[in-house]
Amino acid sequence: MNNRSKIILIFFLFIAGTKAFAQGKLNLEALISLAVKQDFSVQLIEQELNKAQIEQKITKSSILPTVSFNNWNGYYDGRYYDPLKNDFFYNPTMVGNMGLTSTWGIYNGGYRNTKLSIDRISITIQYLNLEKKKREISREIIGLYSAIVQANNLINIYQKKIDIYTAETARIKELFLLEKVTAVDTSVVALMRIDAEDKQLQLKYKLELDLHQLGLLTNESLLLSDIENNPEFSFEQFNPNESKYNIYDDTTALKNSSISYRIKSLEIEKARYSTELQRTQFKPSVKFEAGVNTGYSSNLRHEAANMNSEGKYVFFKQFESNRYNSTSLNIYIPVFDRRNKLLERQNRVGENMAKIEGAQTGRKIFIKYSLAKKELSVKYKKLKISQIQVNEINKLLVNYKERFALGRLRVNDLLIANEKLIEGEINYSNNYFEFYKALKTFELDYTGNLSY
Repeated sequence: MNNRSKIILIFFLFIAGTKAFAQGKLNLEALISLAVKQDFSVQLIEQELNKAQIEQKITKSSILPTVSFNNWNGYYDGRYYDPLKNDFFYNPTMVGNMGLTSTWGIYNGGYRNTKLSIDRISITIQYLNLEKKKREISREIIGLYSAIVQANNLINIYQKKIDIYTAETARIKELFLLEKVTAVDTSVVALMRIDAEDKQLQLKYKLELDLHQLGLLTNESLLLSDIENNPEFSFEQFNPNESKYNIYDDTTALKNSSISYRIKSLEIEKARYSTELQRTQFKPSVKFEAGVNTGYSSNLRHEAANMNSEGKYVFFKQFESNRYNSTSLNIYIPVFDRRNKLLERQNRVGENMAKIEGAQTGRKIFIKYSLAKKELSVKYKKLKISQIQVNEINKLLVNYKERFALGRLRVNDLLIANEKLIEGEINYSNNYFEFYKALKTFELDYTGNLSY
Protein backbone atom coordinates (compact mmCIF):
# COMPACT_ATOMS: atom_id res chain seq x y z
CA MET A 1 0.00 0.00 0.00
CA ASN A 2 1.49 3.32 -1.08
CA ASN A 3 1.42 6.54 0.97
CA ARG A 4 -1.49 8.01 -0.99
CA SER A 5 -3.67 4.97 -0.29
CA LYS A 6 -2.76 5.13 3.40
CA ILE A 7 -3.78 8.78 3.60
CA ILE A 8 -7.14 8.07 1.91
CA LEU A 9 -7.79 5.12 4.25
CA ILE A 10 -6.98 7.20 7.35
CA PHE A 11 -9.27 9.97 6.10
CA PHE A 12 -12.24 7.64 5.65
CA LEU A 13 -11.61 6.00 9.03
CA PHE A 14 -11.60 9.46 10.61
CA ILE A 15 -14.90 10.37 8.92
CA ALA A 16 -16.46 7.09 10.00
CA GLY A 17 -15.27 7.57 13.57
CA THR A 18 -16.63 11.11 13.65
CA LYS A 19 -20.03 9.94 12.42
CA ALA A 20 -20.10 7.12 14.94
CA PHE A 21 -19.31 9.58 17.74
CA ALA A 22 -21.98 12.00 16.51
CA GLN A 23 -24.57 9.23 16.44
CA GLY A 24 -24.01 8.37 20.11
CA LYS A 25 -27.09 8.85 22.28
CA LEU A 26 -27.13 11.53 24.96
CA ASN A 27 -27.69 10.33 28.51
CA LEU A 28 -28.58 12.43 31.54
CA GLU A 29 -24.95 13.30 32.30
CA ALA A 30 -24.28 14.56 28.76
CA LEU A 31 -27.48 16.65 28.69
CA ILE A 32 -26.62 18.32 32.01
CA SER A 33 -23.12 19.10 30.76
CA LEU A 34 -24.49 20.72 27.58
CA ALA A 35 -27.05 22.78 29.51
CA VAL A 36 -24.45 24.06 31.99
CA LYS A 37 -22.16 25.19 29.16
CA GLN A 38 -24.97 27.12 27.46
CA ASP A 39 -26.39 28.86 30.54
CA PHE A 40 -25.55 32.57 30.67
CA SER A 41 -26.04 32.67 34.44
CA VAL A 42 -23.11 30.28 34.84
CA GLN A 43 -20.97 32.50 32.63
CA LEU A 44 -22.01 35.55 34.67
CA ILE A 45 -21.06 33.88 37.97
CA GLU A 46 -17.72 32.86 36.43
CA GLN A 47 -17.10 36.54 35.68
CA GLU A 48 -18.06 37.45 39.25
CA LEU A 49 -15.55 34.84 40.43
CA ASN A 50 -12.89 36.34 38.18
CA LYS A 51 -13.73 39.79 39.56
CA ALA A 52 -13.35 38.54 43.16
CA GLN A 53 -9.98 36.98 42.33
CA ILE A 54 -8.76 40.26 40.83
CA GLU A 55 -9.98 42.11 43.94
CA GLN A 56 -7.82 39.78 46.04
CA LYS A 57 -4.79 40.58 43.86
CA ILE A 58 -5.51 44.30 44.28
CA THR A 59 -5.53 43.91 48.06
CA LYS A 60 -2.29 41.94 48.00
CA SER A 61 -0.63 44.61 45.86
CA SER A 62 -1.44 47.29 48.45
CA ILE A 63 1.71 46.32 50.38
CA LEU A 64 3.86 47.47 47.45
CA PRO A 65 5.09 51.09 47.35
CA THR A 66 3.54 53.54 44.92
CA VAL A 67 5.62 55.76 42.64
CA SER A 68 4.25 58.91 41.01
CA PHE A 69 5.67 61.55 38.71
CA ASN A 70 4.68 65.19 39.17
CA ASN A 71 5.28 68.19 36.97
CA TRP A 72 3.92 71.70 36.99
CA ASN A 73 4.68 75.00 35.29
CA GLY A 74 3.54 78.48 36.15
CA TYR A 75 3.75 82.07 35.01
CA TYR A 76 3.75 85.12 37.28
CA ASP A 77 3.29 88.53 35.69
CA GLY A 78 5.41 90.10 38.47
CA ARG A 79 3.37 93.28 38.66
CA TYR A 80 4.03 95.17 41.87
CA TYR A 81 3.70 98.74 43.22
CA ASP A 82 6.64 100.76 44.55
CA PRO A 83 5.27 103.37 47.01
CA LEU A 84 8.54 105.29 47.06
CA LYS A 85 8.43 105.87 43.34
CA ASN A 86 4.66 105.80 43.19
CA ASP A 87 4.75 103.59 40.17
CA PHE A 88 4.03 100.03 38.99
CA PHE A 89 6.81 97.72 37.93
CA TYR A 90 6.76 94.41 36.08
CA ASN A 91 9.03 91.42 36.56
CA PRO A 92 7.43 88.47 34.74
CA THR A 93 8.70 85.08 35.89
CA MET A 94 8.40 81.52 34.54
CA VAL A 95 8.63 78.83 37.22
CA GLY A 96 8.42 75.06 37.14
CA ASN A 97 8.88 71.91 39.17
CA MET A 98 9.10 68.17 38.51
CA GLY A 99 9.98 65.13 40.53
CA LEU A 100 9.32 61.53 41.62
CA THR A 101 7.50 60.68 44.83
CA SER A 102 7.16 57.25 46.46
CA THR A 103 4.80 56.25 49.27
CA TRP A 104 4.93 52.99 51.22
CA GLY A 105 2.26 52.02 53.71
CA ILE A 106 4.19 50.24 56.46
CA TYR A 107 1.19 49.58 58.70
CA ASN A 108 -2.48 50.39 58.17
CA GLY A 109 -4.08 49.15 61.35
CA GLY A 110 -4.52 45.57 60.08
CA TYR A 111 -6.68 46.73 57.15
CA ARG A 112 -4.82 44.70 54.52
CA ASN A 113 -4.93 41.36 56.37
CA THR A 114 -8.61 41.80 57.25
CA LYS A 115 -9.45 42.74 53.66
CA LEU A 116 -7.58 39.67 52.39
CA SER A 117 -9.76 37.49 54.66
CA ILE A 118 -12.89 39.11 53.18
CA ASP A 119 -11.56 38.59 49.63
CA ARG A 120 -10.84 34.92 50.35
CA ILE A 121 -14.39 34.42 51.61
CA SER A 122 -15.83 36.25 48.58
CA ILE A 123 -13.97 33.92 46.22
CA THR A 124 -15.21 30.83 48.08
CA ILE A 125 -18.79 32.15 47.99
CA GLN A 126 -18.57 32.64 44.22
CA TYR A 127 -17.30 29.07 43.80
CA LEU A 128 -20.28 27.86 45.82
CA ASN A 129 -22.68 30.08 43.85
CA LEU A 130 -21.31 28.50 40.68
CA GLU A 131 -21.90 25.00 42.04
CA LYS A 132 -25.35 26.01 43.29
CA LYS A 133 -26.33 27.30 39.84
CA LYS A 134 -25.08 24.12 38.19
CA ARG A 135 -27.24 22.07 40.57
CA GLU A 136 -30.28 24.22 39.74
CA ILE A 137 -29.71 23.57 36.03
CA SER A 138 -29.20 19.87 36.76
CA ARG A 139 -32.56 19.68 38.57
CA GLU A 140 -34.32 21.22 35.58
CA ILE A 141 -32.64 18.80 33.16
CA ILE A 142 -33.45 15.83 35.43
CA GLY A 143 -37.12 16.85 35.37
CA LEU A 144 -37.23 17.25 31.58
CA TYR A 145 -35.23 14.11 30.86
CA SER A 146 -37.35 11.90 33.11
CA ALA A 147 -40.56 13.45 31.67
CA ILE A 148 -39.43 12.76 28.09
CA VAL A 149 -38.38 9.18 28.74
CA GLN A 150 -41.52 8.54 30.79
CA ALA A 151 -43.79 9.96 28.07
CA ASN A 152 -42.08 7.83 25.42
CA ASN A 153 -42.49 4.74 27.58
CA LEU A 154 -46.18 5.47 28.17
CA ILE A 155 -46.73 6.10 24.45
CA ASN A 156 -45.47 2.58 23.73
CA ILE A 157 -47.70 1.12 26.46
CA TYR A 158 -50.77 2.94 25.11
CA GLN A 159 -49.90 1.64 21.64
CA LYS A 160 -50.28 -1.90 23.01
CA LYS A 161 -53.66 -0.90 24.38
CA ILE A 162 -54.68 0.60 21.04
CA ASP A 163 -53.59 -2.56 19.20
CA ILE A 164 -55.65 -4.73 21.56
CA TYR A 165 -58.79 -2.62 21.11
CA THR A 166 -58.24 -2.37 17.35
CA ALA A 167 -58.23 -6.16 17.14
CA GLU A 168 -61.23 -6.33 19.47
CA THR A 169 -63.09 -3.77 17.33
CA ALA A 170 -62.57 -5.94 14.25
CA ARG A 171 -63.79 -9.03 16.14
CA ILE A 172 -66.87 -7.23 17.49
CA LYS A 173 -67.75 -6.01 13.99
CA GLU A 174 -67.71 -9.59 12.71
CA LEU A 175 -69.97 -10.65 15.58
CA PHE A 176 -72.25 -7.69 14.86
CA LEU A 177 -72.59 -8.79 11.23
CA LEU A 178 -73.54 -12.21 12.53
CA GLU A 179 -76.05 -10.44 14.82
CA LYS A 180 -74.43 -11.93 17.93
CA VAL A 181 -73.77 -8.53 19.54
CA THR A 182 -75.55 -5.19 19.46
CA ALA A 183 -74.39 -1.85 18.04
CA VAL A 184 -73.90 -0.67 21.62
CA ASP A 185 -71.19 -3.30 22.15
CA THR A 186 -69.42 -2.11 19.00
CA SER A 187 -69.55 1.52 20.15
CA VAL A 188 -68.23 0.71 23.64
CA VAL A 189 -65.10 -0.99 22.27
CA ALA A 190 -64.58 1.79 19.70
CA LEU A 191 -64.83 4.46 22.42
CA MET A 192 -62.28 2.64 24.57
CA ARG A 193 -59.86 2.57 21.62
CA ILE A 194 -60.45 6.28 20.91
CA ASP A 195 -59.83 7.11 24.56
CA ALA A 196 -56.48 5.30 24.45
CA GLU A 197 -55.56 7.11 21.22
CA ASP A 198 -56.47 10.46 22.78
CA LYS A 199 -54.26 9.84 25.82
CA GLN A 200 -51.42 8.72 23.57
CA LEU A 201 -51.80 11.90 21.50
CA GLN A 202 -51.62 14.06 24.63
CA LEU A 203 -48.44 12.27 25.67
CA LYS A 204 -46.91 12.82 22.23
CA TYR A 205 -47.72 16.52 22.44
CA LYS A 206 -46.18 16.79 25.91
CA LEU A 207 -43.11 14.85 24.79
CA GLU A 208 -42.68 17.21 21.83
CA LEU A 209 -42.86 20.29 24.08
CA ASP A 210 -40.45 18.87 26.67
CA LEU A 211 -38.03 17.79 23.96
CA HIS A 212 -38.16 21.26 22.41
CA GLN A 213 -37.48 22.88 25.80
CA LEU A 214 -34.59 20.51 26.42
CA GLY A 215 -33.18 21.44 23.03
CA LEU A 216 -33.38 25.14 23.89
CA LEU A 217 -31.59 24.63 27.21
CA THR A 218 -28.80 22.58 25.63
CA ASN A 219 -28.68 24.63 22.41
CA GLU A 220 -29.06 21.44 20.39
CA SER A 221 -31.55 20.40 17.71
CA LEU A 222 -32.68 17.31 19.57
CA LEU A 223 -34.72 14.42 18.27
CA LEU A 224 -36.09 11.63 20.42
CA SER A 225 -33.63 9.28 18.73
CA ASP A 226 -30.75 11.43 20.08
CA ILE A 227 -31.63 10.67 23.70
CA GLU A 228 -31.01 7.54 25.71
CA ASN A 229 -34.57 6.23 26.08
CA ASN A 230 -33.90 3.88 28.97
CA PRO A 231 -32.17 5.38 32.01
CA GLU A 232 -29.18 3.30 33.06
CA PHE A 233 -30.83 2.48 36.35
CA SER A 234 -32.65 -0.39 37.98
CA PHE A 235 -34.49 0.16 41.24
CA GLU A 236 -32.92 -3.02 42.59
CA GLN A 237 -29.69 -0.99 42.74
CA PHE A 238 -31.24 1.21 45.41
CA ASN A 239 -30.66 0.32 49.03
CA PRO A 240 -32.40 2.75 51.43
CA ASN A 241 -30.13 1.55 54.24
CA GLU A 242 -26.98 2.52 52.34
CA SER A 243 -24.80 4.97 54.28
CA LYS A 244 -24.93 7.72 51.67
CA TYR A 245 -28.71 8.00 52.17
CA ASN A 246 -28.50 8.13 55.97
CA ILE A 247 -25.25 9.92 56.76
CA TYR A 248 -27.04 13.26 56.72
CA ASP A 249 -29.28 12.30 59.61
CA ASP A 250 -26.45 13.91 61.55
CA THR A 251 -27.19 17.65 61.60
CA THR A 252 -23.54 18.70 61.23
CA ALA A 253 -23.01 16.48 58.17
CA LEU A 254 -26.25 17.76 56.65
CA LYS A 255 -25.23 21.41 57.09
CA ASN A 256 -21.81 20.74 55.59
CA SER A 257 -23.43 19.12 52.54
CA SER A 258 -25.76 22.07 51.91
CA ILE A 259 -24.39 24.74 49.59
CA SER A 260 -26.96 27.26 50.84
CA TYR A 261 -25.94 26.73 54.46
CA ARG A 262 -22.24 26.92 53.64
CA ILE A 263 -22.82 30.20 51.81
CA LYS A 264 -24.73 31.59 54.80
CA SER A 265 -21.96 30.49 57.17
CA LEU A 266 -19.40 32.26 55.01
CA GLU A 267 -21.57 35.38 54.88
CA ILE A 268 -21.63 35.41 58.71
CA GLU A 269 -17.83 35.19 58.74
CA LYS A 270 -17.62 37.89 56.07
CA ALA A 271 -19.90 40.19 58.09
CA ARG A 272 -17.67 39.69 61.14
CA TYR A 273 -14.58 40.63 59.15
CA SER A 274 -16.43 43.64 57.70
CA THR A 275 -17.00 44.89 61.25
CA GLU A 276 -13.32 44.30 62.01
CA LEU A 277 -12.39 46.14 58.81
CA GLN A 278 -14.32 49.17 59.99
CA ARG A 279 -12.50 49.05 63.33
CA THR A 280 -9.15 49.33 61.57
CA GLN A 281 -10.13 52.90 60.69
CA PHE A 282 -9.66 53.75 64.41
CA LYS A 283 -6.18 52.23 64.60
CA PRO A 284 -2.90 54.10 63.97
CA SER A 285 -1.27 53.81 60.55
CA VAL A 286 2.29 54.45 59.45
CA LYS A 287 3.45 55.63 56.02
CA PHE A 288 6.92 56.28 54.67
CA GLU A 289 7.30 58.86 51.91
CA ALA A 290 10.35 59.83 49.85
CA GLY A 291 10.77 62.16 46.92
CA VAL A 292 13.26 63.64 44.49
CA ASN A 293 12.24 67.06 43.11
CA THR A 294 13.82 69.89 41.15
CA GLY A 295 12.67 73.24 39.88
CA TYR A 296 13.63 76.32 37.90
CA SER A 297 12.85 80.03 37.70
CA SER A 298 13.54 82.50 34.90
CA ASN A 299 14.73 85.02 37.50
CA LEU A 300 17.74 82.83 38.16
CA ARG A 301 19.01 82.79 34.58
CA HIS A 302 21.96 85.09 35.39
CA GLU A 303 23.19 83.30 38.51
CA ALA A 304 26.64 81.75 38.24
CA ALA A 305 25.36 78.36 39.30
CA ASN A 306 23.27 78.21 36.14
CA MET A 307 26.04 79.25 33.73
CA ASN A 308 28.54 77.12 31.86
CA SER A 309 32.25 77.83 31.53
CA GLU A 310 31.54 80.21 28.65
CA GLY A 311 29.14 82.23 30.76
CA LYS A 312 26.01 81.07 28.91
CA TYR A 313 22.78 80.00 30.63
CA VAL A 314 22.11 76.23 30.68
CA PHE A 315 18.47 75.23 31.32
CA PHE A 316 19.14 71.73 32.66
CA LYS A 317 21.99 72.98 34.84
CA GLN A 318 19.47 75.08 36.74
CA PHE A 319 17.41 71.93 37.37
CA GLU A 320 20.50 70.18 38.68
CA SER A 321 21.46 73.05 40.96
CA ASN A 322 17.89 73.32 42.35
CA ARG A 323 17.37 69.61 43.11
CA TYR A 324 16.25 68.61 46.57
CA ASN A 325 15.35 65.30 48.25
CA SER A 326 12.74 64.64 50.89
CA THR A 327 11.96 61.74 53.24
CA SER A 328 9.29 61.52 55.90
CA LEU A 329 7.77 58.99 58.26
CA ASN A 330 4.11 59.82 58.85
CA ILE A 331 2.11 58.45 61.76
CA TYR A 332 -1.68 58.91 61.70
CA ILE A 333 -3.60 58.45 64.94
CA PRO A 334 -7.42 58.78 64.66
CA VAL A 335 -8.87 60.85 67.47
CA PHE A 336 -12.54 61.29 66.63
CA ASP A 337 -14.72 60.16 63.71
CA ARG A 338 -18.43 59.86 64.40
CA ARG A 339 -19.18 58.51 60.93
CA ASN A 340 -16.87 55.50 61.32
CA LYS A 341 -18.42 54.70 64.69
CA LEU A 342 -21.88 54.62 63.11
CA LEU A 343 -20.61 52.50 60.21
CA GLU A 344 -19.16 49.99 62.69
CA ARG A 345 -22.51 49.81 64.47
CA GLN A 346 -24.24 49.28 61.13
CA ASN A 347 -21.87 46.41 60.29
CA ARG A 348 -22.65 44.76 63.63
CA VAL A 349 -26.35 44.84 62.77
CA GLY A 350 -25.52 43.20 59.43
CA GLU A 351 -23.52 40.54 61.28
CA ASN A 352 -26.49 39.75 63.56
CA MET A 353 -28.82 39.54 60.55
CA ALA A 354 -26.44 37.11 58.84
CA LYS A 355 -26.45 34.89 61.96
CA ILE A 356 -30.27 34.84 62.05
CA GLU A 357 -30.45 33.99 58.33
CA GLY A 358 -27.87 31.23 58.87
CA ALA A 359 -29.96 29.69 61.66
CA GLN A 360 -33.09 29.92 59.49
CA THR A 361 -31.30 28.28 56.55
CA GLY A 362 -30.09 25.45 58.82
CA ARG A 363 -33.66 24.77 59.91
CA LYS A 364 -34.98 24.85 56.34
CA ILE A 365 -32.43 22.39 55.00
CA PHE A 366 -33.16 19.94 57.82
CA ILE A 367 -36.91 20.08 57.05
CA LYS A 368 -36.24 19.75 53.31
CA TYR A 369 -33.91 16.78 53.86
CA SER A 370 -36.40 15.00 56.14
CA LEU A 371 -39.20 15.41 53.59
CA ALA A 372 -36.97 14.39 50.66
CA LYS A 373 -35.83 11.24 52.44
CA LYS A 374 -39.41 10.36 53.42
CA GLU A 375 -40.61 10.98 49.86
CA LEU A 376 -37.85 8.76 48.49
CA SER A 377 -38.82 5.95 50.86
CA VAL A 378 -42.54 6.20 50.02
CA LYS A 379 -41.94 6.27 46.25
CA TYR A 380 -39.59 3.31 46.55
CA LYS A 381 -42.31 1.28 48.30
CA LYS A 382 -44.91 2.31 45.69
CA LEU A 383 -42.53 1.22 42.95
CA LYS A 384 -41.98 -2.21 44.50
CA ILE A 385 -45.72 -2.71 45.00
CA SER A 386 -46.49 -1.74 41.40
CA GLN A 387 -43.85 -4.16 40.12
CA ILE A 388 -45.33 -6.98 42.20
CA GLN A 389 -48.77 -6.14 40.76
CA VAL A 390 -47.45 -6.32 37.19
CA ASN A 391 -45.75 -9.65 37.88
CA GLU A 392 -48.93 -11.12 39.38
CA ILE A 393 -51.07 -9.86 36.49
CA ASN A 394 -48.60 -11.39 34.03
CA LYS A 395 -48.95 -14.75 35.78
CA LEU A 396 -52.74 -14.40 35.67
CA LEU A 397 -52.65 -13.49 31.98
CA VAL A 398 -50.57 -16.57 31.14
CA ASN A 399 -53.17 -18.72 32.91
CA TYR A 400 -56.03 -16.92 31.12
CA LYS A 401 -54.40 -17.47 27.72
CA GLU A 402 -54.02 -21.19 28.43
CA ARG A 403 -57.67 -21.48 29.49
CA PHE A 404 -58.78 -19.42 26.49
CA ALA A 405 -56.85 -21.72 24.14
CA LEU A 406 -58.68 -24.68 25.68
CA GLY A 407 -62.01 -22.92 25.26
CA ARG A 408 -62.57 -22.61 29.01
CA LEU A 409 -62.53 -18.78 29.10
CA ARG A 410 -64.54 -16.13 27.32
CA VAL A 411 -62.74 -13.62 25.14
CA ASN A 412 -64.08 -10.72 27.24
CA ASP A 413 -62.35 -12.10 30.34
CA LEU A 414 -59.07 -12.31 28.40
CA LEU A 415 -59.57 -8.74 27.20
CA ILE A 416 -60.13 -7.53 30.77
CA ALA A 417 -56.95 -9.29 31.90
CA ASN A 418 -54.97 -7.64 29.08
CA GLU A 419 -56.40 -4.26 30.04
CA LYS A 420 -55.46 -4.80 33.69
CA LEU A 421 -51.90 -5.63 32.62
CA ILE A 422 -51.64 -2.45 30.57
CA GLU A 423 -53.02 -0.34 33.43
CA GLY A 424 -50.52 -2.04 35.74
CA GLU A 425 -47.67 -1.24 33.33
CA ILE A 426 -48.81 2.40 33.18
CA ASN A 427 -48.90 2.57 36.97
CA TYR A 428 -45.47 0.95 37.19
CA SER A 429 -44.03 3.37 34.60
CA ASN A 430 -45.39 6.39 36.50
CA ASN A 431 -44.02 5.11 39.82
CA TYR A 432 -40.70 4.20 38.23
CA PHE A 433 -40.03 7.67 36.83
CA GLU A 434 -41.36 9.46 39.90
CA PHE A 435 -38.89 7.47 41.97
CA TYR A 436 -36.13 7.99 39.39
CA LYS A 437 -36.61 11.77 39.48
CA ALA A 438 -36.77 11.85 43.30
CA LEU A 439 -33.64 9.69 43.59
CA LYS A 440 -31.58 11.79 41.17
CA THR A 441 -32.68 15.01 42.88
CA PHE A 442 -31.82 13.56 46.30
CA GLU A 443 -28.39 12.42 45.11
CA LEU A 444 -27.73 15.81 43.55
CA ASP A 445 -28.78 17.78 46.64
CA TYR A 446 -27.16 15.70 49.36
CA THR A 447 -24.39 13.57 47.88
CA GLY A 448 -23.26 16.01 45.20
CA ASN A 449 -23.00 13.19 42.64
CA LEU A 450 -25.35 11.40 40.28
CA SER A 451 -25.28 7.68 39.60
CA TYR A 452 -26.26 8.23 35.98
